[in-house]
Amino acid sequence: AHGDHFGALVNQYNVFRGITVERILVNFLSETERMKAIGSSEVGKNWSLTEGNAYTKVPPAAKALGAEVHQIHVGQVFYVADVTMEVIYTIESFAPNVCNALNPSSTVMKMDIAGTSYMSTGDATGNGMEICTKMYGDYLQSDIIQVCHHGYSTWGNDSGMIQAYRVINAPTVLWPQGMAHYPTHKTYAYNSVLFDVPNYKEVYVSGAEGDSIILPIPYTVGTGIVN
Repeated sequence: AHGDHFGALVNQYNVFRGITVERILVNFLSETERMKAIGSSEVGKNWSLTEGNAYTKVPPAAKALGAEVHQIHVGQVFYVADVTMEVIYTIESFAPNVCNALNPSSTVMKMDIAGTSYMSTGDATGNGMEICTKMYGDYLQSDIIQVCHHGYSTWGNDSGMIQAYRVINAPTVLWPQGMAHYPTHKTYAYNSVLFDVPNYKEVYVSGAEGDSIILPIPYTVGTGIVN
């Protein structure tokens, strides 16, 4: 629910008018839980009053696009053409604990695209990824992983992140951060494990060599195209 993830949808939704948008899949933190977190003496300092209100902004954009908004839950599987999307984690998985920051409310999906498995983690951080590991274990192993939270903080649970990365054990790492911070952040213990797992082969960093990176599907390590 951070603007760098859903902002284009709600602020520039006209760019999507050239395609047919049927459904928008979300599971946002409820207002009750959001205010509980903001008011918590323990975790409230991690929040601002303007964070996490995407649930009020997405429906108008969806209406303008003629799309339905679907509240998704762990265990559901969605099929779009040759893409399979399985919901691995939502903020409901965090219950009954108060969400310690907005990032752990990110939905995590494991996708299969024509035989290539992809772990989409959004801004999920240490606590969320630890829950994923406890729930799914080795089933999390994937061919490609998008680095959690751009490689930024784990919100106090480095070990949970490390454990998850070891289980995911991905050959190909997509790092949505940019070169300004990547050289430093790749050395952090909770990130360096990505390069230490047995299957690791390569990393693509956004903005490192061009404006876009294309991975032909089904993907073979080393065949990514940087434009």
